[in-house]
Amino acid sequence: GAVDAVRRAGATVWGIATVNQNDIRLLERYYGSHPEVANQYSAEVNLFLRYIAKVGSRGLELPQSLGPELLEQIHHWKEHWASQSNREALIQAKGRFGDSFRQRLDAGEIPCYPANGPLSRSLGSFWAVPSKDGGYVIHERYDFAYDPRLPGGKFRGSTITPTSPSNLGRQMVAAGYGEPSEYRILVSPKGEVRVK
Repeated sequence: GAVDAVRRAGATVWGIATVNQNDIRLLERYYGSHPEVANQYSAEVNLFLRYIAKVGSRGLELPQSLGPELLEQIHHWKEHWASQSNREALIQAKGRFGDSFRQRLDAGEIPCYPANGPLSRSLGSFWAVPSKDGGYVIHERYDFAYDPRLPGGKFRGSTITPTSPSNLGRQMVAAGYGEPSEYRILVSPKGEVRVK
């Protein structure tokens, strides 16, 4: 996955691990010119390559295997937020944003917080909005809380040790590489996914 993606762009894993500007530029150029190649990788690698290459959702395809997992998460969280005590706990936890969360919940939107698996490493948390066909629309913003260019964005620790592909990505984002993007994911009642 990630190692193959780095090598395909002509970069080295060592260069990425040490946040070498030349290697990161190779990733940016290759996937900026060929974003469709990123589709062959897992959702987490695909989305991150697009972030680094600053191409957003241009030509983005997500694996159909994400559809059933998305539906499972949406149904789980829909049931969870049906409990008034869970809703109130969320609204209280959101502090000054509590009123907007209440409005969205009252409108039938479902905040989802996958704890593990491919969704937690690719989409992260998201809001699912019911659609007329019985499916859902997810308005996704792919970004990182530790992006130093975002308000309040910084890595919450002293250093990032390059011990995993995720940490290599964190290093690049913390160094200011990449660009957030927004797109919509349409999830059919049968779990088919399309990107708009």
